[in-house]
Amino acid sequence: MNKSLGPNLKYLQKIEEQEKMIEFLKIKYKETTGFEAPLMQTQNEVVTQSKINPHSITLPQAKSIIFTQQNEEEKQLEQFQTFYDAVSNLKLPTKLLPSKTRPKNNLKTNIDFKNHYHLIEVIDLSNFGSKKFNRLAFKEFLEQIQDMRTLHTLKLKNNGIDDSYSDELKFIVSNTHVKSLDLSHNELGPKGMEIFLGSIKEVTYFKSFDFSRNNFSHSLITLNQLYNALIQQTDLYHVCLDAFKSGQQDYKGADVLIKLVINQKSLRSVIIQDSIIQDLQKLSQSLSSLQCHLTELTLKYCFLTSEHISVLAQGLANNQSLIYLNLQHNGLNDLSGKYLAQMIQTNYYLYSIDLEHNQLGNDFIQLISVALKRNNVLNSLKLGYNSISEIKPLLNVIGPENTTLTDLGNIQQNPLLLAQVEQLQKRFKGSKDSTSNYVILKPINFTQILHRKQENYRVWNI
Repeated sequence: MNKSLGPNLKYLQKIEEQEKMIEFLKIKYKETTGFEAPLMQTQNEVVTQSKINPHSITLPQAKSIIFTQQNEEEKQLEQFQTFYDAVSNLKLPTKLLPSKTRPKNNLKTNIDFKNHYHLIEVIDLSNFGSKKFNRLAFKEFLEQIQDMRTLHTLKLKNNGIDDSYSDELKFIVSNTHVKSLDLSHNELGPKGMEIFLGSIKEVTYFKSFDFSRNNFSHSLITLNQLYNALIQQTDLYHVCLDAFKSGQQDYKGADVLIKLVINQKSLRSVIIQDSIIQDLQKLSQSLSSLQCHLTELTLKYCFLTSEHISVLAQGLANNQSLIYLNLQHNGLNDLSGKYLAQMIQTNYYLYSIDLEHNQLGNDFIQLISVALKRNNVLNSLKLGYNSISEIKPLLNVIGPENTTLTDLGNIQQNPLLLAQVEQLQKRFKGSKDSTSNYVILKPINFTQILHRKQENYRVWNI
């Protein structure tokens, strides 16, 4: 009896030892990372969950199962992750304890310049407004980043930051190396902005700001303070701002923003949204000047009428610097489209135009088709989510007479255009192939779109 049980007892003992070791490693893993150890599934578990025959399962199927499970775990983790959890996962330097003798290098954290976690350039801690964003965790985070010299971009969008955080915002200016700051979709009012802008006026090194969709754009006094602070920034290349006061059609806030665009010569990318613009004449004159410095201009939700577009198109017709133009969500009709089509006939510098989410119709397609016969520079003309039901005029132009246009945006969202869009896609492929052996004749791609990649402020990438 003992002889027959001997090998089994040894086998059972080995299994118990392995289980104890696994439990020990699981505990250590949780203590180190704060998460449960991801254990491999047994074959039976794979079969039960995916209903795949274990004898016929392939390697791609197994990889797909593991990848799906990882995605679900990441989604669950992100759903319940608080601001404090997110900061902890960044593995940032920790603040040094107060001591009588300060380090010779005057560092305030235990930063390790050989640790790649301490050398990151961009931190995005946005959308924690409903995930326990609080002052204590925010203050601790700012103390952790104050010695990180490579960190130049900080995104704090939609975190519920209001006027009570003015001291923390001043800390960003005076105690960190951040040069690009996104505070959009928060709750900053005139009082908090006045304190914050006072600290910005004391420096000149900021490169990018996004203050859009806060609670101060109705205050003309605050907008003027904003102008005075931003006009001093010698390297400022990108801003995203708005100016709107409910119930007042004659509100002059947008004039302050346009004055900043004209007078701040370092600006290359500008987004003005949610603003009622009364007069575009000065901006149009600035665009037509040979000294114009802008390469990207976005005017979204600005209630632009056909009169506005007429004035703007006059300046754009002579502009030689702008590469990207975005006029989404302005309710543009075919009359506005007429002025834009006339502009495209004479402007040979614009590379991308976004006109999606407007009310352009088939008459505009007729007009733009004529304009594209003369323009062989424009590469992208986004027309999705308009009132367009016929694009045959474009089919007659793209390929035979226009070889540069390769993108019409989400125009295929209209089911009536599916067949025509398929023909256009073939034309697009043909036009790409036709210039593949002529590198010099290809248009220079504007690859670094500033308002999407604020951390990279180089304009061209040739």
